[in-house]
Amino acid sequence: TMENLKKYFDIGEPVRISSIDKQFSFRCIISCSNEDGTFDVVFHDSNKEETNVTTDRICPLEKFEALNDKNLKFTAATDFNALKENGNVLFKIKDYSAATEYYQSILSSLNNLCTKVSIGQVILVEGDKSLEVYYAMISEIHENSVDVVYDESQSTAGEAFDIPMSRVVFVPQDIEMREVQRSLYMNLAKCSSKRNRNGWSIKYVSIAIAISYSIKDSYSSKEDINESNILMKQLSDSYYFRSKILLTCNRPKLALKDCEKVQQIDPIKAAALRKEITDYNAKQQKINRKLAKDIAAWVNTALIKSGGSGDSTKDGDDIAIFADDDADIR
Repeated sequence: TMENLKKYFDIGEPVRISSIDKQFSFRCIISCSNEDGTFDVVFHDSNKEETNVTTDRICPLEKFEALNDKNLKFTAATDFNALKENGNVLFKIKDYSAATEYYQSILSSLNNLCTKVSIGQVILVEGDKSLEVYYAMISEIHENSVDVVYDESQSTAGEAFDIPMSRVVFVPQDIEMREVQRSLYMNLAKCSSKRNRNGWSIKYVSIAIAISYSIKDSYSSKEDINESNILMKQLSDSYYFRSKILLTCNRPKLALKDCEKVQQIDPIKAAALRKEITDYNAKQQKINRKLAKDIAAWVNTALIKSGGSGDSTKDGDDIAIFADDDADIR
């Protein structure tokens, strides 16, 4: 009945509602129960309100969620894989904001377990651009910085000195835990992509790629062959994902570089990606030519009206339309 329906969601109760198109879901608080059986809600992330939400769009939060507890406390004995699966549940129900928070909480606690600095420790070093994340080994420790030796497969720099701790990402020394960390960063990248935060998506997937290389170089025995094959598949998927995001960000040259990495692992997948990049370039060139001609026509018209000779450019050939493809991604 209508009365029972109203009692199902109490005022002040945290719930989740889906968007009308079912593409996203969001955490909310019930703010009002209406006579027609609908509810007014206040969004958790923005404090904005939506009125007259029908019950088919409302559901309770997951049992494991604690809306007011963002600082989850974990120990070395914590089953981080099980916790990651909770985040995956939030991703599957399309609450990408809640999934992001959950993954970040797990990562924060996981990272806090491996922040003890020692010489020989494997770490990640973030560069000036989102694409630049390399794994390295600490060679010297200072008060607020470290010296590192890069793996030759990661950077030609060899060594770097006085790397500030703000650019260091700690990784677990235990390989299984490092794999969980890689997966969490990859999941964060996917969440950021769904939320159209492509700069963050690129940053997170770049960290995941660097972690993958640090794991790959730990494999040495024949028993590790199967694990190595799985890891190479993950690397291919990561480069493929980053290439697609770079293409979305209008960076086809950088996308092609990642496509070449995919080519080394999965030629079939790379072929489809390369075609997508080629089609993108052809479309952009067509747009570029039209825009250049439109600008040239506008300039010529302006020159003629001002008493000039017109014909300032021919078909807009000398007009630069797009910025450098190697510009920084943030």
